[in-house]
Amino acid sequence: MKKIVCIMVALSLLWGCKKDKSGSVVYTIQYTNSINKSMLGKCNQKQIAAIDTLYTQFGDYISSVTPSSFIGNLGLIRFYNEILITTSSEGGYSLDLRDLSNAEAAAPSLYADFSNNATVSATPTLGGKKDNDGLFVDKQVNFIILQLELRNFLQTATLPIQYTNVTLAQFSGSMKIGNSINVDNTNLISKLFNFDSVGSLQNIYFGNTDSTSINFTREPQVVHGLEQVGVVNCLYIWSNHYNAWTFNTPAAGETKKIDTKIGFDYHNLIQIYAGADNIPYTSDDVFVYAPKFWERIYIDVTNN
Repeated sequence: MKKIVCIMVALSLLWGCKKDKSGSVVYTIQYTNSINKSMLGKCNQKQIAAIDTLYTQFGDYISSVTPSSFIGNLGLIRFYNEILITTSSEGGYSLDLRDLSNAEAAAPSLYADFSNNATVSATPTLGGKKDNDGLFVDKQVNFIILQLELRNFLQTATLPIQYTNVTLAQFSGSMKIGNSINVDNTNLISKLFNFDSVGSLQNIYFGNTDSTSINFTREPQVVHGLEQVGVVNCLYIWSNHYNAWTFNTPAAGETKKIDTKIGFDYHNLIQIYAGADNIPYTSDDVFVYAPKFWERIYIDVTNN
Protein backbone atom coordinates (compact mmCIF):
# COMPACT_ATOMS: atom_id res chain seq x y z
CA MET A 1 0.00 0.00 0.00
CA LYS A 2 2.84 2.34 0.87
CA LYS A 3 4.41 1.72 -2.57
CA ILE A 4 1.14 2.55 -4.31
CA VAL A 5 0.87 5.84 -2.42
CA CYS A 6 4.45 6.77 -3.36
CA ILE A 7 3.80 5.98 -7.03
CA MET A 8 0.67 8.14 -7.05
CA VAL A 9 2.55 11.06 -5.46
CA ALA A 10 5.35 10.74 -8.02
CA LEU A 11 2.88 10.69 -10.93
CA SER A 12 1.10 13.77 -9.61
CA LEU A 13 4.39 15.69 -9.65
CA LEU A 14 5.29 14.56 -13.15
CA TRP A 15 1.92 15.50 -14.60
CA GLY A 16 2.17 18.97 -13.08
CA CYS A 17 -1.59 19.55 -13.34
CA LYS A 18 -3.78 21.54 -11.01
CA LYS A 19 -7.40 20.51 -11.59
CA ASP A 20 -10.57 22.13 -10.31
CA LYS A 21 -13.92 23.31 -11.62
CA SER A 22 -12.26 26.08 -13.58
CA GLY A 23 -10.23 23.63 -15.67
CA SER A 24 -6.61 22.55 -15.58
CA VAL A 25 -3.19 24.18 -15.58
CA VAL A 26 -0.11 22.32 -16.83
CA TYR A 27 3.12 24.02 -15.74
CA THR A 28 6.75 23.37 -16.68
CA ILE A 29 9.87 25.15 -15.46
CA GLN A 30 13.22 25.15 -17.21
CA TYR A 31 16.26 26.23 -15.22
CA THR A 32 19.10 27.53 -17.37
CA ASN A 33 22.40 29.42 -17.23
CA SER A 34 21.92 30.94 -20.68
CA ILE A 35 21.47 34.64 -21.41
CA ASN A 36 17.92 35.85 -21.97
CA LYS A 37 17.77 37.55 -25.37
CA SER A 38 14.10 38.24 -25.95
CA MET A 39 11.92 39.06 -22.98
CA LEU A 40 13.83 41.40 -20.71
CA GLY A 41 15.51 44.78 -20.88
CA LYS A 42 18.77 45.73 -22.50
CA CYS A 43 20.76 45.01 -19.34
CA ASN A 44 20.06 41.27 -19.71
CA GLN A 45 20.57 41.03 -23.47
CA LYS A 46 24.33 41.38 -23.43
CA GLN A 47 26.94 38.88 -22.31
CA ILE A 48 28.16 39.86 -18.87
CA ALA A 49 31.80 40.85 -19.16
CA ALA A 50 34.58 39.09 -17.29
CA ILE A 51 34.97 42.27 -15.24
CA ASP A 52 31.51 43.83 -15.20
CA THR A 53 31.90 45.96 -12.08
CA LEU A 54 34.20 45.60 -9.10
CA TYR A 55 34.12 46.13 -5.34
CA THR A 56 36.61 48.47 -3.70
CA GLN A 57 36.45 47.30 -0.05
CA PHE A 58 38.13 43.88 -0.41
CA GLY A 59 41.56 44.81 -1.72
CA ASP A 60 42.84 44.51 -5.28
CA TYR A 61 40.84 42.45 -7.75
CA ILE A 62 42.57 39.18 -8.70
CA SER A 63 40.27 37.19 -10.95
CA SER A 64 36.77 35.84 -11.60
CA VAL A 65 35.69 32.21 -11.86
CA THR A 66 32.64 30.47 -13.28
CA PRO A 67 31.09 27.60 -11.27
CA SER A 68 31.10 24.21 -12.99
CA SER A 69 28.00 23.19 -11.05
CA PHE A 70 25.27 25.52 -9.81
CA ILE A 71 22.25 24.02 -8.05
CA GLY A 72 19.71 26.01 -6.07
CA ASN A 73 16.88 25.31 -3.70
CA LEU A 74 14.27 28.05 -3.83
CA GLY A 75 11.91 28.35 -0.89
CA LEU A 76 9.29 30.18 -2.95
CA ILE A 77 8.48 31.24 -6.51
CA ARG A 78 5.37 33.42 -6.48
CA PHE A 79 3.76 35.92 -8.85
CA TYR A 80 1.32 38.67 -7.81
CA ASN A 81 -1.03 40.85 -9.80
CA GLU A 82 -1.65 44.53 -9.12
CA ILE A 83 -4.46 44.05 -6.59
CA LEU A 84 -4.14 42.95 -2.96
CA ILE A 85 -5.38 39.44 -2.26
CA THR A 86 -8.39 39.70 0.05
CA THR A 87 -11.51 37.73 0.84
CA SER A 88 -13.70 40.34 -0.90
CA SER A 89 -14.87 40.26 -4.51
CA GLU A 90 -12.34 42.97 -5.30
CA GLY A 91 -9.33 40.90 -4.21
CA GLY A 92 -6.34 40.09 -6.39
CA TYR A 93 -4.46 36.97 -7.52
CA SER A 94 -1.22 35.12 -6.86
CA LEU A 95 0.42 32.23 -8.70
CA ASP A 96 2.50 30.00 -6.44
CA LEU A 97 4.78 27.49 -8.15
CA ARG A 98 5.08 25.58 -4.92
CA ASP A 99 2.51 22.81 -4.55
CA LEU A 100 1.04 23.76 -1.16
CA SER A 101 0.20 20.13 -0.48
CA ASN A 102 3.89 19.30 -0.89
CA ALA A 103 5.79 21.92 1.08
CA GLU A 104 9.01 19.92 1.29
CA ALA A 105 12.10 21.94 0.45
CA ALA A 106 13.14 19.27 -2.06
CA ALA A 107 9.97 19.59 -4.17
CA PRO A 108 11.06 19.23 -7.83
CA SER A 109 9.81 22.66 -8.89
CA LEU A 110 12.03 24.32 -6.28
CA TYR A 111 15.15 22.20 -6.87
CA ALA A 112 16.89 24.25 -9.54
CA ASP A 113 19.80 22.71 -11.46
CA PHE A 114 20.95 25.67 -13.54
CA SER A 115 24.13 23.94 -14.67
CA ASN A 116 22.27 21.15 -16.51
CA ASN A 117 19.41 23.21 -17.94
CA ALA A 118 16.98 20.99 -16.04
CA THR A 119 13.25 21.01 -16.85
CA VAL A 120 10.69 20.00 -14.22
CA SER A 121 6.91 19.94 -13.90
CA ALA A 122 5.16 21.94 -11.20
CA THR A 123 1.71 21.94 -9.65
CA PRO A 124 0.84 25.64 -9.50
CA THR A 125 -1.56 27.07 -6.97
CA LEU A 126 -3.58 30.03 -8.23
CA GLY A 127 -5.05 32.06 -5.42
CA GLY A 128 -7.74 34.65 -5.96
CA LYS A 129 -11.36 35.33 -6.93
CA LYS A 130 -13.69 32.56 -8.11
CA ASP A 131 -17.40 32.61 -8.77
CA ASN A 132 -20.00 30.20 -7.39
CA ASP A 133 -19.22 27.68 -10.14
CA GLY A 134 -15.54 27.65 -9.28
CA LEU A 135 -14.53 29.66 -12.36
CA PHE A 136 -12.05 32.51 -12.10
CA VAL A 137 -13.79 35.85 -12.13
CA ASP A 138 -11.18 37.50 -14.38
CA LYS A 139 -10.34 35.84 -17.68
CA GLN A 140 -6.96 37.55 -17.82
CA VAL A 141 -4.64 38.26 -14.90
CA ASN A 142 -1.59 40.51 -15.25
CA PHE A 143 1.22 39.41 -12.94
CA ILE A 144 3.38 42.44 -12.18
CA ILE A 145 5.54 41.21 -9.27
CA LEU A 146 7.70 38.13 -8.81
CA GLN A 147 9.02 36.99 -5.43
CA LEU A 148 11.96 34.60 -5.15
CA GLU A 149 12.85 33.27 -1.72
CA LEU A 150 16.50 32.23 -1.51
CA ARG A 151 16.93 29.06 0.48
CA ASN A 152 20.28 27.89 -0.81
CA PHE A 153 22.56 27.81 -3.85
CA LEU A 154 25.37 25.25 -3.94
CA GLN A 155 28.21 25.72 -6.37
CA THR A 156 31.42 23.96 -7.28
CA ALA A 157 34.21 26.02 -8.80
CA THR A 158 37.88 25.66 -9.67
CA LEU A 159 40.10 28.44 -8.31
CA PRO A 160 43.37 29.58 -9.88
CA ILE A 161 46.09 26.95 -9.46
CA GLN A 162 47.97 29.25 -7.05
CA TYR A 163 45.42 28.40 -4.34
CA THR A 164 46.11 24.65 -4.37
CA ASN A 165 48.20 24.65 -1.17
CA VAL A 166 46.77 27.79 0.43
CA THR A 167 44.53 27.46 3.51
CA LEU A 168 41.80 30.03 3.01
CA ALA A 169 40.16 31.56 6.07
CA GLN A 170 36.84 31.92 4.27
CA PHE A 171 36.44 28.19 3.62
CA SER A 172 36.42 25.66 6.46
CA GLY A 173 36.64 21.88 6.47
CA SER A 174 35.78 20.20 3.20
CA MET A 175 34.63 23.42 1.49
CA LYS A 176 38.04 23.55 -0.22
CA ILE A 177 40.01 20.61 -1.54
CA GLY A 178 43.12 21.53 -3.50
CA ASN A 179 42.05 24.43 -5.66
CA SER A 180 38.41 23.35 -5.84
CA ILE A 181 35.62 24.79 -3.65
CA ASN A 182 32.12 23.51 -2.93
CA VAL A 183 30.19 26.18 -1.02
CA ASP A 184 26.73 27.68 -0.59
CA ASN A 185 25.58 31.19 -1.44
CA THR A 186 25.67 32.42 2.17
CA ASN A 187 29.44 31.99 2.27
CA LEU A 188 29.82 34.11 -0.87
CA ILE A 189 27.40 36.94 -0.04
CA SER A 190 27.72 37.32 3.74
CA LYS A 191 30.58 39.81 3.34
CA LEU A 192 28.36 41.99 1.16
CA PHE A 193 25.72 42.50 3.85
CA ASN A 194 25.81 42.96 7.59
CA PHE A 195 23.89 39.81 8.46
CA ASP A 196 24.39 40.27 12.20
CA SER A 197 22.37 43.47 12.31
CA VAL A 198 19.75 43.07 9.56
CA GLY A 199 19.31 39.32 9.17
CA SER A 200 20.15 37.20 6.14
CA LEU A 201 19.17 37.95 2.56
CA GLN A 202 16.10 35.81 1.89
CA ASN A 203 13.99 37.51 -0.75
CA ILE A 204 14.42 39.18 -4.12
CA TYR A 205 11.41 41.01 -5.57
CA PHE A 206 11.10 41.81 -9.27
CA GLY A 207 8.77 44.31 -10.92
CA ASN A 208 6.59 47.31 -10.04
CA THR A 209 9.67 49.54 -9.74
CA ASP A 210 11.78 51.58 -12.17
CA SER A 211 15.13 50.90 -10.50
CA THR A 212 17.11 48.23 -8.67
CA SER A 213 17.96 48.68 -5.01
CA ILE A 214 19.20 46.91 -1.89
CA ASN A 215 16.96 47.79 1.02
CA PHE A 216 17.45 47.72 4.78
CA THR A 217 14.72 48.38 7.34
CA ARG A 218 14.90 48.34 11.13
CA GLU A 219 11.88 46.06 11.40
CA PRO A 220 9.88 43.88 8.98
CA GLN A 221 7.20 46.03 7.39
CA VAL A 222 4.79 46.49 4.48
CA VAL A 223 6.56 48.38 1.68
CA HIS A 224 4.85 50.80 -0.70
CA GLY A 225 4.74 49.15 -4.11
CA LEU A 226 5.08 45.68 -2.62
CA GLU A 227 1.85 45.63 -0.62
CA GLN A 228 0.77 42.45 -2.39
CA VAL A 229 3.55 40.39 -0.79
CA GLY A 230 2.67 41.40 2.77
CA VAL A 231 5.35 42.06 5.39
CA VAL A 232 8.87 42.30 3.96
CA ASN A 233 11.98 41.22 5.87
CA CYS A 234 14.65 43.72 6.97
CA LEU A 235 17.08 42.93 4.13
CA TYR A 236 15.76 42.46 0.60
CA ILE A 237 16.50 43.29 -3.02
CA TRP A 238 13.97 44.96 -5.32
CA SER A 239 14.79 44.81 -9.03
CA ASN A 240 13.22 46.26 -12.17
CA HIS A 241 14.59 43.43 -14.35
CA TYR A 242 11.22 41.82 -14.94
CA ASN A 243 8.51 41.95 -17.59
CA ALA A 244 4.91 41.63 -16.43
CA TRP A 245 2.98 38.84 -18.16
CA THR A 246 -0.68 37.97 -18.61
CA PHE A 247 -2.23 34.67 -17.55
CA ASN A 248 -5.28 33.58 -19.54
CA THR A 249 -7.31 31.74 -16.91
CA PRO A 250 -8.92 28.41 -17.94
CA ALA A 251 -12.64 28.06 -18.52
CA ALA A 252 -14.62 25.02 -17.39
CA GLY A 253 -13.11 21.86 -18.89
CA GLU A 254 -10.25 23.79 -20.50
CA THR A 255 -6.53 23.10 -20.03
CA LYS A 256 -4.01 25.91 -20.03
CA LYS A 257 -0.27 25.40 -20.44
CA ILE A 258 2.34 27.68 -18.89
CA ASP A 259 6.05 27.37 -19.67
CA THR A 260 8.55 29.29 -17.57
CA LYS A 261 12.28 29.66 -18.06
CA ILE A 262 14.17 30.76 -14.97
CA GLY A 263 17.72 31.77 -15.84
CA PHE A 264 20.73 32.57 -13.70
CA ASP A 265 23.75 33.65 -15.70
CA TYR A 266 26.63 32.61 -13.45
CA HIS A 267 29.42 33.32 -15.94
CA ASN A 268 32.29 34.80 -13.88
CA LEU A 269 29.90 35.02 -10.93
CA ILE A 270 32.58 34.59 -8.22
CA GLN A 271 35.06 37.42 -7.89
CA ILE A 272 38.36 37.08 -6.00
CA TYR A 273 40.09 39.90 -4.11
CA ALA A 274 43.44 40.18 -2.29
CA GLY A 275 41.89 40.82 1.15
CA ALA A 276 43.15 42.90 4.08
CA ASP A 277 46.87 42.39 3.37
CA ASN A 278 46.26 43.16 -0.33
CA ILE A 279 48.60 40.33 -1.31
CA PRO A 280 47.11 37.88 -3.82
CA TYR A 281 46.91 34.13 -3.20
CA THR A 282 47.12 34.33 0.58
CA SER A 283 44.86 33.05 3.36
CA ASP A 284 42.82 36.25 3.79
CA ASP A 285 41.76 36.56 0.14
CA VAL A 286 38.06 37.29 -0.33
CA PHE A 287 35.58 35.42 -2.54
CA VAL A 288 32.22 37.05 -3.28
CA TYR A 289 29.42 37.11 -5.83
CA ALA A 290 29.86 39.83 -8.45
CA PRO A 291 28.14 43.18 -7.88
CA LYS A 292 24.39 43.17 -8.56
CA PHE A 293 24.41 39.40 -8.95
CA TRP A 294 20.60 39.42 -8.63
CA GLU A 295 20.35 41.14 -11.99
CA ARG A 296 21.66 37.94 -13.59
CA ILE A 297 18.37 36.22 -12.73
CA TYR A 298 15.53 36.44 -15.23
CA ILE A 299 12.10 34.96 -15.86
CA ASP A 300 10.60 34.21 -19.29
CA VAL A 301 6.93 33.12 -19.25
CA THR A 302 4.78 31.92 -22.13
CA ASN A 303 1.22 30.58 -21.90
CA ASN A 304 -1.68 29.74 -24.17
